[in-house]
Amino acid sequence: MIVQLTSIIEGIEFQGLESNSYLDLKTGEVILIADDEIHAAKRGDDLTEQAAWYKEAVTRAKHLLENPDQFLELPSKYDLNEYKIMEKFVYSIPI
Repeated sequence: MIVQLTSIIEGIEFQGLESNSYLDLKTGEVILIADDEIHAAKRGDDLTEQAAWYKEAVTRAKHLLENPDQFLELPSKYDLNEYKIMEKFVYSIPI
């Protein structure tokens, strides 16, 4: 499986307070799922009157809930500590 680094970066950048990005470990695709889509999938909401894009998003959320081992939740931009990453790199360089 090949995963595009740009997809991972975009997945992290596009997350918000009410959405998370996940890496599909089978396809290498990064998907963004909003909290309300997860809640609709858990409740089993009737989607017949909803827009096609929303139906698709809730279907993806349901697939995520039914197959948690297939997905890896990406860290949010707030989980990353750039200073610690640089510090670890600097200390790894032989003197």
